[in-house]
Amino acid sequence: ANGGTRWTIDSSGHLLPNTAGAVNIGSATAEIGDVYIADDKKLYLGSSQDVEIYHSAGNVTMFDSVNNRQVQLKGDGGLLIRAGGNQNIAILFNLV
Repeated sequence: ANGGTRWTIDSSGHLLPNTAGAVNIGSATAEIGDVYIADDKKLYLGSSQDVEIYHSAGNVTMFDSVNNRQVQLKGDGGLLIRAGGNQNIAILFNLV
């Protein structure tokens, strides 16, 4: 192939790409299997890592830090939807 380092494992054990955004894990036709993430750890999306998806205390949360918007599936069966900006709107449904 065209050589060069694509991945580095740093002294803390973190797997890091040599160039941000330049390598993939899997593809549309060669998917990887399951990915396991511990409680209270987050999946960050976007170049600015401004969207977070995480599981904590029985809740599953998607959070948009730029606009302060949140959707949360609550461990008790409820659903929380929070609008962002200067609005302080919270809608809580208990689906049980």
